[in-house]
Amino acid sequence: MTCGGQSRIEGIAEGSDAVKSNAFREFGSFLVALWQEWQVLLTGGTLIAIIALWQFGGGVPLPSAINWLIVGATLILASFLSWRKQFRLASAADVPRTGAGVHYSRLAKTGTDQIGPTGREVLRHLWIHERLTFGAHPPPLPSGISMSDTLDLLNAAEKQQLVTSKVVQYSGGWERTFEIAPGMKAALEEFLYPPE
Repeated sequence: MTCGGQSRIEGIAEGSDAVKSNAFREFGSFLVALWQEWQVLLTGGTLIAIIALWQFGGGVPLPSAINWLIVGATLILASFLSWRKQFRLASAADVPRTGAGVHYSRLAKTGTDQIGPTGREVLRHLWIHERLTFGAHPPPLPSGISMSDTLDLLNAAEKQQLVTSKVVQYSGGWERTFEIAPGMKAALEEFLYPPE
C-alpha cells in the first residue's frame, strides 16, 4: 500500500471516530431529554395522580399489567415529545446561511430590533393574514393596537425592508396593501417565532 493510501485510510478512521463521538453525544442528549419528558409524564400526569389517590384512599390496587401499560405508554409519548423538541430546535437552526440568507437574517435582526415588541406583534399579525389592506375599509387589526399605530409600525417595518407596500388608486380613493417582503419570510420567522 502506498503512503498516500495509508494516510487516506487514517483520515477515514479519524473521521469515523469523530462521527462515533458525535453520535454518543447526541444519544446522551436524547436520553437526558427523554428522561426529562418521561419524569413529567410519570409523576405529573392527571391519570397518575388519580391512580395514586385511588390506591392511597383504600381502593383496589391496579393489576401489574396496567401499571406496565402506563409505563410503556408514557415512555413512547416521552420519546415522541423529546424527539419533537429536538427536531424543532434543529429546524430553527437550519436557516440557510448562504450569502442571501445571511443578508436577510441581518436585515430581520436589525429591523425587528428597531420596530420593537409592538412592531413584532404587528408583523406576526401580518404573517398570519399574509396581507393587510388599508383604504375605504380598515383591515383586521392586531388586538390592542390602533389602526394609526399599526400603519405607523408597518411604515417603519417598510423602511427596515421587512415589508413591502403597494398603493392602488381608483376613482373612489386609494388602497395600500402591506405584505412581508420577498425573501424575508424565512429570516423573519427566526425573530418573530423563536424556538421554545
